[in-house]
Amino acid sequence: MKTTLKKQQGIATIVIVLLVGVALTASTLGIVHSVKATQHKQISSHAVTNAQGAAWMLAEATRLYLVGKDTATLHSKIAQPLPYTLPNEYAHLRSSSITINQVNDPSSTGVGIDIDVSIVAIDTASQATSILDLTYNTRPPVPGSCPATEALALRGDLTNESIDSYLSGTNTSLFVDGSIGNPSAASSIHGVTNIKATGDIHLQGTGNNDIIDIVKANGDVRISASARIINIQAGKDVIIEDYTNPHIDYILAMRDISYGSSATVKKLQAHNDVTINNGNVEEIISGNDTLITRYNTFVNTVYSYNNIDFKRNLKSDKATAVNAITCGQNGRVFSLLVAGQEINNCNNANNAQNIGNGPAVKASLPAIDTYTPVDVPPSLIADADQYLPDTNYAFTYDATSQKIKVKVKKVHGIADGDYILFTGKPDDGNEINLNTLHAEGAAPSKNDPTLCNSFGRDASSACIKFLPNLRITTDTDQQFILRLANGGELTANPNSVPDDQRTVLAKDAPDGIWVITTNAIGLPPGVLYFDRDLRIRAGASSRFINSFLAAGDTQVTGAMALVAPVHAPVEALCGNENYTLDIIQTGDKIDGTIRTTGGARFKTTDGAPYPYPTAYCQSATQATATPKKDLPFSGHFAFMIGQQNDADTPKPTYQGGDFYVQSTLDIFGRIVAGNTVNLIQGANFQLLGNMSSEARRETKVVAQNYLQGKIRINDEHVTNNGGNDPQACNSQRASTSVLWSRYL
Repeated sequence: MKTTLKKQQGIATIVIVLLVGVALTASTLGIVHSVKATQHKQISSHAVTNAQGAAWMLAEATRLYLVGKDTATLHSKIAQPLPYTLPNEYAHLRSSSITINQVNDPSSTGVGIDIDVSIVAIDTASQATSILDLTYNTRPPVPGSCPATEALALRGDLTNESIDSYLSGTNTSLFVDGSIGNPSAASSIHGVTNIKATGDIHLQGTGNNDIIDIVKANGDVRISASARIINIQAGKDVIIEDYTNPHIDYILAMRDISYGSSATVKKLQAHNDVTINNGNVEEIISGNDTLITRYNTFVNTVYSYNNIDFKRNLKSDKATAVNAITCGQNGRVFSLLVAGQEINNCNNANNAQNIGNGPAVKASLPAIDTYTPVDVPPSLIADADQYLPDTNYAFTYDATSQKIKVKVKKVHGIADGDYILFTGKPDDGNEINLNTLHAEGAAPSKNDPTLCNSFGRDASSACIKFLPNLRITTDTDQQFILRLANGGELTANPNSVPDDQRTVLAKDAPDGIWVITTNAIGLPPGVLYFDRDLRIRAGASSRFINSFLAAGDTQVTGAMALVAPVHAPVEALCGNENYTLDIIQTGDKIDGTIRTTGGARFKTTDGAPYPYPTAYCQSATQATATPKKDLPFSGHFAFMIGQQNDADTPKPTYQGGDFYVQSTLDIFGRIVAGNTVNLIQGANFQLLGNMSSEARRETKVVAQNYLQGKIRINDEHVTNNGGNDPQACNSQRASTSVLWSRYL
């Protein structure tokens, strides 16, 4: 049979189509397989990534748990899964486990403790598991010491309203990490040697004939004052509007200077323009133009990196400008004028030189000084919770039982432990006084130790109360100033103020106010901690030997004397004698003494011993042998206000920290407010110590400190040594870090 070429071509076509189809099928199957494999890899990768992310989340939780743990505690946890709780959104991780495998003390690094931990992260949603082994290094707190600090150091802006203040002592400085001043209110500030701010400074009426060594601001400096200021420096502009004292040694501005005083300035330097409207200046160096407008002004020497314009007639010995010098009509004698480009209308110059070479003139001019910015000095962290280990009485409120709980430690005559503050009702038929402590789980007794001089069974006799549904900044019982973003004031309930206009904003802390009533003319000596806001309604005869630590805000009304335990004489602290804190002003100097006056300051329950704090007293007549700087650092404070929540993520949050004073206060000790200081409504404030605010709470506007009334401060009696404080300046807080990790 004969095969034709056409038939062969048909078979070939079929074979080709078949081969192409097989190839396409194979290619398609390969692509499908590859896509499936890639999908499986991506799903596996995502699942592993989720599990690994969960493992590191648990690793960070473990790190926070290990902070501050000692060797004994860690050894007791070896081979035992660490308990933890997770919110509902992480319910798919609740099958995970965290186990301590080994504890090495000392660490391989030579510092702290090493802890080997295994974390098994089981993510049931992703159906994946990740095993992570880590070695942590945890280090105890390292005490340090604080350098000399300012008598008054405030973070946030300072608004003043008719301040009448006197500072004296070893470091009479006012520092503000923000701006100072109120253009509408004059203030009298005596005894201040340094005023420094990271923002602007506006001084109006700073005290007659007082000498201020330096006024320095990273922003503008504006002065209308009567004190003698030796040195003025600004990171921006300097404006001298009125200044009645005769001399200023030095003014430096990184931008413009406008000078309108009749005083004489020895040296004035600006990196931009200088305008002289009055007064006499021995030397001007201007980075741009110099304008002199006053006809009776005398300027000895002027150097300008651009132009000099003498608008009115005056006398000048020497003027040098890179560009032009212009003189007003009837100009007085100029000894020497040197210009790089032109000299206009200067007919009375003894020697006028237009050298026609600006660069040459510029090269001959003296350099302008450089401004060194104001630094923020180191500070303590106002964190009441950090001082709980050294607290003698820690007050907390149990919302479930509606009882006030008090943890007592290191108090003579009272065993360490948990107690309940008796708040029985007037009609309960018993004979137990209010303000007494009975052990938790035990029945109250009339022989229980008391916390107050007030003895009575009526509710009006209570010395310490808890108001569960209020906050200091939302309670309408007292009027509070809330400074709005527009600079106004509000004395009504701040709940009506939008959040973005509040500067006194304490929504992070739980509701509740601790109230020390006017019945508490005396409290047991020592360190007292309160877990929320604190209000002290002092009576005229109130005498306290205490450190008040509050995790919220603090407000003081009434009149009282307060001495921190470290500074109290042994007869009063340990022996229960009454005392008087005498603060005396002699001229500009403030000083004070503590006098014991006999008689018992604190009245105990019949037959009960006087509850002195054993960390400071070894008997009723003898203090401990521990040097003052090494005593519990919490005992140096009169007030420590606010709480930092380090465990909050992604960064710590802060609650409370505002200090309000509406009273006459005589204080011996340190005051640290974690947010702001507010002396308002005619406060009469006298302090042997120093005071600072930290502006740590986040708000939508700049934190505002507010000072009004009489302020007297002498800092020479307090120590700035950090003692055993775990967060003192130049110290290290307890910390935990990861040294090594690997996946299994």
